[in-house]
Formats: sequence, structure tokens, C-alpha cells
Amino acid sequence: MNIFSWEMIKSEYVLRETDMVVRKDLLRVSGGSAGHSACVLEYPDWVSAFALTENSDVIFVRQYRHGLHKETLEIPGGWKKPEDKDVEAAISRELCEETGYTFERFSLLACISPNPATHSNQLHCFLATGGRRSAAPKFDEDERIEIVLLSLGQVKSLLASGSLLNNGHLTCVFHALMKLGMIGWTR
Repeated sequence: MNIFSWEMIKSEYVLRETDMVVRKDLLRVSGGSAGHSACVLEYPDWVSAFALTENSDVIFVRQYRHGLHKETLEIPGGWKKPEDKDVEAAISRELCEETGYTFERFSLLACISPNPATHSNQLHCFLATGGRRSAAPKFDEDERIEIVLLSLGQVKSLLASGSLLNNGHLTCVFHALMKLGMIGWTR
């Protein structure tokens, strides 16, 4: 049931870049006379993975993030490309490109909206297991990535310290640790 009904008055693209498309919509709520502008960031769907090697190490990547002007520690992931047949193919490709690892199994953990107010896409979170180094990473031209292998205990310590900053990746990490029985909800 929709509590509010919105009417699209006008829509236009105000920015089209390789890494971001911004659309500005002019909307009117039912019964209202004034328009309300809303900007939407149009992205393809994203994928990320809590990636466990066959030795039970968790693969993280350290890379520069311009929005924060610093390096961050994250789980591997990226954009679903048009040539990817589905999101599992996208995360398999991203893991191989960013880390050089291939994986035996993928389990979809969650599909979330990075920000339903401003983003058009979804983030598909996976648990990848049985990872084995099969090739050298093949970074995109604008990527500079350091691969970091952590124990499950080190990952829990990172969570407790607040060192992980990417909210979508945090969601993936929490879901993976719950699925692995490493953390649970208490009341």
C-alpha cells in the first residue's frame, strides 16, 4: 500500500561520467501543488564477497577511496557489467580480477539497497568459499589494490574496532559471520 503517491513532472540527466550518472527528477506528492526535486545516482548493481580461501583466510583489499581521501580496507567487489550473465558471474569475475583467486562455491547472503533515497541500484552480498589462487590479479587501469589475508579472528577484531568503513561491505561481513556461526543476535 502506498501512503504517498508521487507524480513525475520532469526528469533530466545533469551528469554522465564513467563512474556516476546523476538524474534530477521533479516530483509532486498527490494533492500538492509545489514540486520537489530529487537527485538519483544511477549505478549498475554492485557485488561483494566475504571470500574464504581453502585455508580459511578471509581476503580483503586495501585501496584508495577518493571520497574519503584515504586508503580503506574492504572486501572484494565491484560492478555488474553488461557481459556478466548474472550477479554470481559478476562476483566470480571481480574476485578473479582483484585477487587472482577462484572459488568452489558462492552463497548469496543478502541483496540490499546502498541508499534507497538516492541510489537506483542494489548490492548483492556473497559468501565465497574454497578459494584458491589461480592467477595473478588483473587490475583495472584506475585500480591500485593490495591484497590482505586475515584470519576470522582478525576480521572480528576489525569489526569491534570500527576500522571497516564501507556500510555495504559491513552488511556482507556480518551476514557471512552469522552464516558461519561466528556471531549471532542476542536479546
